[in-house]
Amino acid sequence: MSPSDDLVAQLFDRTWLVGRFRRRKAARTIASWEDSEAVEPLVRALVELQDPAVRGLALARLQALSDQAAIDALCEAWADTRHPVLAALIKKQAWLAVHADEARILGLLARGELEPLFNALPEDLPTLVRAASDRQPQIAEAAALVLTRLRRAETVASLVEMVLELEDLRALQAFRDGRYTVPDPVVQTVLLLLSDQMAAYSTHDPTGTHLATALSDAPLPLRQRLALRAREQRLLPWTLALRRLSAFEILPVEWDCLLAVLLSHGAYEDIWRWSVRASVPVAIKYVRALVAAGWAPATTAPDAALFRKLAGLQERCEGD
Repeated sequence: MSPSDDLVAQLFDRTWLVGRFRRRKAARTIASWEDSEAVEPLVRALVELQDPAVRGLALARLQALSDQAAIDALCEAWADTRHPVLAALIKKQAWLAVHADEARILGLLARGELEPLFNALPEDLPTLVRAASDRQPQIAEAAALVLTRLRRAETVASLVEMVLELEDLRALQAFRDGRYTVPDPVVQTVLLLLSDQMAAYSTHDPTGTHLATALSDAPLPLRQRLALRAREQRLLPWTLALRRLSAFEILPVEWDCLLAVLLSHGAYEDIWRWSVRASVPVAIKYVRALVAAGWAPATTAPDAALFRKLAGLQERCEGD
């Protein structure tokens, strides 16, 4: 163990009586060190120890920091611990991290200095998104505001990636509240649906063309999210867009959501038309829903016999 390590160990000596003497002696010695060496053990002492003499020595020495790297380290410790003494010290000294990006962003949010953050770079975005659910309401509210006023197109593009690929609900809320747009009309369609902007979606994609393109190109997890959102919103344009897919391309969750949406609109004819396209297990499920609703095609309809056959079959089926 080096002499400096031995002193740090003495700073945190909790032995009864003699430990107090060792702690205070070590604190006085460490306080004489250069900023870069003294900052970490003294910050730990301030946060972890209850010894008032040691805490007083540590606070007095930390107030005298002048090296920016040491100030950055102290700000990072505050960002990790949110210790009120560190917060008070940073506020009193008007310190702000320079090279520690997360601590710098949190510091700006805590101070309410938001203008620099409106021009945040894409690499700053994850910190801002996490900060939107920060345990300190002041920071969370400030971060949420910043996320709705991002000025850099590349940062907004990163926000969109967080919505589409990471399924981050905080990023989704920021996209909605900021009313952002992206150049790609298909991507914009997906984003409007995911963020529950139904009025904007109806104006943006009145024929459902972009939605149909999205369903044919989107990865399966994204299609599942769109299906669930369509069920929540009882979205008929989504059911029309599904028609461009073959029955074999439609996912199980899409079949379930499709039935729920059509039932919510009383679109029994459509349910029956989909039943004819579906596999037998899905068709039985759809016909069961029609029977439960008391619907059947007209007896003169060319497919009435098929419906009666499936209706009879579903009676002998259990579950799904």
